[in-house]
Amino acid sequence: MTRCDVAMIGYADFISRKKHSASDFGFDPVWMPESAFDFQAHVITKAVRKGRIGLFEDTGLGKTMQALALTCALKESGELDRPLLVVAPTSVLGTWASEAARFAPGLTVRVVTQTAKKRATSIEELADGADLVVTSYTLLRLDEDEYTAQRWTSVLLDEAQFVKNRQARGHQSVRKLRARTKFAITGTPLENNLMDLWSLLSIVAPGLFADPNRFSERYRKPIESGSDPEALGRLHRRVRPLMLRRTKETVAAELPEKQEQVLSIELSPGHRRLYDRQLAAERKKVLGLVDDMTRNRITILAALTTLRQLALSPALVMSGQSAVSAKID
Repeated sequence: MTRCDVAMIGYADFISRKKHSASDFGFDPVWMPESAFDFQAHVITKAVRKGRIGLFEDTGLGKTMQALALTCALKESGELDRPLLVVAPTSVLGTWASEAARFAPGLTVRVVTQTAKKRATSIEELADGADLVVTSYTLLRLDEDEYTAQRWTSVLLDEAQFVKNRQARGHQSVRKLRARTKFAITGTPLENNLMDLWSLLSIVAPGLFADPNRFSERYRKPIESGSDPEALGRLHRRVRPLMLRRTKETVAAELPEKQEQVLSIELSPGHRRLYDRQLAAERKKVLGLVDDMTRNRITILAALTTLRQLALSPALVMSGQSAVSAKID
């Protein structure tokens, strides 16, 4: 048995390393795929057909491989009438191309690396005959009209936290894409607060939480403040059917726990004086803005970023300063 002539890996070896069987994922224990890729295809395809549209996993558990397996499974079943669109950070476009060539050489994959002004071929022409089109969040934002003019079988958002800011142009561009389903793939669905989750759900499950303000009042504020112990359970019940979630502890129990080492470094006297002076200025500015967090959010985040950069080296913030830092020394 093959899936798009994929490169096969011994399933027994895969199971022995991952400590899992098909029954661990709620599937028929009699069913035995012939490869890790085949197993991933079954897992992800069944999840999609159940309506799960969020793949939230720790780094290194094969999110890219699962997305390729999904494409192969849909092609083999005749459901890939239009190409899938993968939107990813620019830095991993090459990874998508190499992984597709390695694990799914039977797929026709087109990787877009240039804007419309620089490439000679339109997105419509690239999509014609392709199984998978891969582009970046930046190119999607710049050439939004080209991508939204096409219909896609599905949209896969790799490192979906890149569009967690609902007010950003990139988030709006992704929402305008036309596809039967959109799939968020990320290891960090939450980076700042629960509104990051709302932003992803507004893309892949529009209408589930239609109003961000109501979501904030009903879930974010009571959960983050601890004022309503039942709020987190309510949110879990609403989103769990839409999510496929795995962690290293459940998939690869043989791996050691993550080790973290905290090293405290004192700033030099001159660096400390510069930092304290900037800290006082930024604190005064931010305290005058916190009454309207929505309107002033970008300014507040910019102030925090300035302080983080200054803590690294004054040269990152102040012109004329030498690139010295206790953290470098």
